[in-house]
Amino acid sequence: MEQLSNSALELLALIAVIAAIVAFINLSRRNVRERTKRLQLAAKALSAHYGAVEKLTEDPAVPDQVKQFLGWLPAMLSDKECALRLRDALESGFKLDPSVESQDVLQEILRLEKSRPDLVSAFHVAISSAIAVLYLRWPSEDDAYQRLSVEMATDSRRENALAKKLTDVAKKFTDNNGGNHRKSNMIAA
Repeated sequence: MEQLSNSALELLALIAVIAAIVAFINLSRRNVRERTKRLQLAAKALSAHYGAVEKLTEDPAVPDQVKQFLGWLPAMLSDKECALRLRDALESGFKLDPSVESQDVLQEILRLEKSRPDLVSAFHVAISSAIAVLYLRWPSEDDAYQRLSVEMATDSRRENALAKKLTDVAKKFTDNNGGNHRKSNMIAA
């Protein structure tokens, strides 16, 4: 009887170990599927980003200051450390205030609103897809991306404020690096 009892305990222990392994494998598979979906969405957003950037950088109507900023942004997104710092800069105490006055790069692109709305639209695609790439490749622990997405979708002035924040961060990033976008450890927001 005791031997049967020990055999039953061993069998239960074996079943518990197998169940734990199956649960771990299922959890791992689910995580891999979710990560794969995020990366596929990031690839789609990156494609839209590069398409918009190409349209803007090849058009002579786009000011050089805007083209320079658009050259920095993809480089900043491709470097994980820099992208995480950029994400942190967007999240740290930044309130999307609709009363923020647009200036610098944003002012330049908005000057084209009446004459070249296609370029303004491309700029918005470049900004929103860059933010999507940032959060899809390196997800945040909280709901910052959802908040930013809703803010951008519901009020263009808020999207402009976010674009201004991105340009400010990009300018500090390149100023701190002597124009070299590969020295990501020096970004300061």
